[in-house]
Amino acid sequence: MNFLRSRWEHLADYLRDGILQGELAGPLPGMRPWSQQLGVSRSTLEKALAELQREGVVLVLPRGVRINPGRVVQQTKPNSRIVRLLYYARDYPVSHLVHDWVLLFAERLHFHGIQLTEERCDDIRFDAIAQGRNRPSELFLLLSLPSAQQRLFVDHRKPAVVIPEPAPQVKLPFVTVDQVGAIRHATHLLLRRGFSRVCLVVADVRAPGIEHIVSTFHKLISSWPHQPIHARITRLPLELRPMVSTARRFASQWNERAGIIVAPAIPPGIIQTALQERGVTLPGQAEIVAVLPPAQSINLCPPPAHYPFPSNRLVRTLTKVVLHFFETGLVPRVGKIIGVELVKP
Repeated sequence: MNFLRSRWEHLADYLRDGILQGELAGPLPGMRPWSQQLGVSRSTLEKALAELQREGVVLVLPRGVRINPGRVVQQTKPNSRIVRLLYYARDYPVSHLVHDWVLLFAERLHFHGIQLTEERCDDIRFDAIAQGRNRPSELFLLLSLPSAQQRLFVDHRKPAVVIPEPAPQVKLPFVTVDQVGAIRHATHLLLRRGFSRVCLVVADVRAPGIEHIVSTFHKLISSWPHQPIHARITRLPLELRPMVSTARRFASQWNERAGIIVAPAIPPGIIQTALQERGVTLPGQAEIVAVLPPAQSINLCPPPAHYPFPSNRLVRTLTKVVLHFFETGLVPRVGKIIGVELVKP
């Protein structure tokens, strides 16, 4: 997996794999709706399709793009082993949010002769993948998928492992970092420090893990013996410009001392910068605790207390799961929760 390649090259790989594996079939959308559906610019899509046309996989015609039936055959090597990391395009419009540990994971799998692919899918693609034929050399990792998409893999008996946790009533193996435990610990930490206002900032996605975080936070606040405690939930989109504008609106409503918990996938620097723009002093008027932040996002002044993402332990656990699958043909019935610890500045 080479993250140094251009975006159109990654898109070409994604489209090629979908076409050759029978998961992407005609009729194909027009350029504009297709680029919007994929979350890329039209020029990026055009470059990717130009490469596929050069290879003979598609035909780019004045009236649209067509799959070349004379060249579309199964080209996956029979002994190749692939782990496919899937996440939902609507919730995760930018893939860099999941790359901190994925790079390490890709290197570890490459050492064992296993390829890792990363795929940003929409509803149509998820349906196609779930209904495609099972391959003994292919394992799916489902990253923060909504309930409906997780159930597709159960209904079609796909070999899959969920990260971070399965949806209610969905019986799939999972490996998760204990983000709920970290939220619980962070909430108690701020309450014990005397904060009567506590804010939880979460990603605006439909992943079961996020809803579990929110429900846990509400329960902790309501059960705290020293009331009243004023709780606030702020949901930030994961696209950069809307994220920044929402963080600024959050900061503009600041009027008194409060503790802030920044949940996974949200860079704490977004919140800290927005508050400092409003003249809020840190850690005086606000105290931030970041849960599983991206490694580079905690290089702040002042640095926040945080629960580091345990990349090495997660990668070791996932690697064992993957090797077990390719050695036995069975996904282990794993339900691993990896603990985290607080780091104070």
